[in-house]
Amino acid sequence: MTQVSEECPLERWLWRPLPRPDARLLLLCFPCAGGGPSTFYRWAEELPAEVELLAVRLPGRHTRISERPYDNWAELLHRLVQVVIAAVDRPFALFGHSLGAMMAYELTRRLGDGADVAPHRLLLAGCRAPDVPLLLPAIHRLPDEEFTRNLSLVASTPPEVFADQRMMRLVRPLMRADLTLAETWPPVAPTPVPVAATAFAGRNDIVAPPWSTRRWSRFVGPFASYVLAGDHFFVRPGDGCFLELLAAELNAVLTEVG
Repeated sequence: MTQVSEECPLERWLWRPLPRPDARLLLLCFPCAGGGPSTFYRWAEELPAEVELLAVRLPGRHTRISERPYDNWAELLHRLVQVVIAAVDRPFALFGHSLGAMMAYELTRRLGDGADVAPHRLLLAGCRAPDVPLLLPAIHRLPDEEFTRNLSLVASTPPEVFADQRMMRLVRPLMRADLTLAETWPPVAPTPVPVAATAFAGRNDIVAPPWSTRRWSRFVGPFASYVLAGDHFFVRPGDGCFLELLAAELNAVLTEVG
């Protein structure tokens, strides 16, 4: 892999749960707020054999737990552009869940602003379109106790973590930083990107209900959308229906790239 910087080489940004160096397509995956690359551990074996999954490993989690998480869009996207340009050596698609989908879209916009690199598909799960206002009250500036009390609406953190004050002292800075990004998105006025996209929504999602995800059609190229059973976290491992749809989308991309 090409190095992004001496302080933080590319290997620290990307995790390959199942290396497939001869695969024809890369899938770069961005997790939801508070999530890490292990979210995608079980996915790799379920995807087409011609797809290699790269899980994006952001500061503040996984093996980078001691690093300060990003809470500023400009700084984060500056680095992510460098990561993607250094990493992609073949056709690629971007997948993101919730905050991760926001990152995938913003990254695509910036790659289109001069870099000769672009994804073949945007796969956007549990994320309202950028012209839809925040649908729940913002919590990233609340005092610690009130912030923690409201986290369960937007995070899949297990209840036992919320009940453990020591654990919450570790988790809270990451969640506050991630929600600062999510609740201040988009950082600049949204613009269309000429990339085919597919949106996935949970039928009972109150963070990004299906009507809000269908409005992505205004900001992308050819567009498709699916509504699945479940809430904001319908992409959890074990949901075969979602992974089957994702695999079908990736097979379509493989056909396109030849």
